Amino acid sequence: LLNGGVSAGKKDLTPQVLSQHGVEQVFHKIGLKPGKPLWFGKRDNTIVFGLPGNPVSVLTCFEIFVRTALRARQGHPSPRPETFLARLASDFVYRTRRLTYHPARIQPDEQGWRVEPVRWLGSSDMRSLSAANAFLVCPTEKSDHAAGDLMRVLPFQG
Repeated sequence: LLNGGVSAGKKDLTPQVLSQHGVEQVFHKIGLKPGKPLWFGKRDNTIVFGLPGNPVSVLTCFEIFVRTALRARQGHPSPRPETFLARLASDFVYRTRRLTYHPARIQPDEQGWRVEPVRWLGSSDMRSLSAANAFLVCPTEKSDHAAGDLMRVLPFQG
């Protein structure tokens, strides 16, 4: 598990160094926000994740990909991330062409679960993580949501 150096800058050398050490790239860069530069490879029976360098991207990729891989390797019967539906506390509009995991705050209420997106300034915004306990899963097909709409959430794991 590596952190940083997987994007497209001059100093992002992780993919080439891993290749030099016999790690075969399975995929690099995904349609996810945050976390697009994620790198994944394998060598023999060893899997390697190259996580992006920004904190929100790291947490997103860890929860979706790394935790899933660890559960699968442990024989968990349902290794994929467990999401559920929550009602939006207020209107929420976003613009994205990629599936987006937006930091949010969930809490139980009389109707089940309620979710409030937190103010988020991008993948390096650690302040948003301190106010969040989940990700609001924002699909690409619809970007305008009204208070009370049901949306999928992924709670942070302890």
